Amino acid sequence: MQELPEIKKLIGQTIKSLYVVIHNPNYQEPTNVADIAFGFILHQKPNQFFVLTTSLEDIWTPLLKTVPFPELIHNWGEFDAIMSRGKDDDEEDYLIDYEYFDVSDVKEFSDIVNSEILEIFKIGIIDTEEPFGVRIIFKNDHIMSFPSSDGNMIETKTFNVNNNLRHFEYLGEIITEKMIDNTPGFFQRLFS
Repeated sequence: MQELPEIKKLIGQTIKSLYVVIHNPNYQEPTNVADIAFGFILHQKPNQFFVLTTSLEDIWTPLLKTVPFPELIHNWGEFDAIMSRGKDDDEEDYLIDYEYFDVSDVKEFSDIVNSEILEIFKIGIIDTEEPFGVRIIFKNDHIMSFPSSDGNMIETKTFNVNNNLRHFEYLGEIITEKMIDNTPGFFQRLFS
C-alpha cells in the first residue's frame, strides 16, 4: 500500500491532550455526525495542534494536518447542546466551522491520553494501492480514522463503536498493513 509518511512519524509519540473535532454541515442529529476527527497535542511537540482526518480532496486518503490552535474549545459535556443548537431555530451561524471538544479527561479516552503510539496500521482494500484509513495502536486502546460520506469517521475501543468499516466491504476484502518506523534511532528505541 501507498506510504503515509506524515502519519508514520507518529510512531513512538505520546498523546498529551485529545480533542474530538466535529463539522456537521447538514445539521444532522448529533449521533449521525457527518465529519468527526481527532485533534491532539503531542508531549514531544506541545506547540503544534494536529488533526487526524480524511483528505477532502478525494474523501479517501488519510491525512494528518497541523492546524492553528482553536480559539474556542468546548468541554465534552457541552456536546449535545452545541450539536443541537439552532436545529429548531432560525439561526444561520451555528456549526459553520469546526467545533472542538476537549476529551482529555473523559473516561472513554483515558487509555489514549498520556499513552505512547506503539504501532500504526494502514487500512485498505485488497489489490489497491491507496489506503483509506489508519488504525493507531496504544497499549490498551486504539484509534481508527476512515472516510465518511462528508469527511471522516473515528472509532476507539469504547467510542463510536458502530462497525462502520463494514460499509467498505462492498469494494472488496478489507486488509491492514503495518507501518514501519524507519527513522534514525528507531531500532535503538526498540532494542534499548
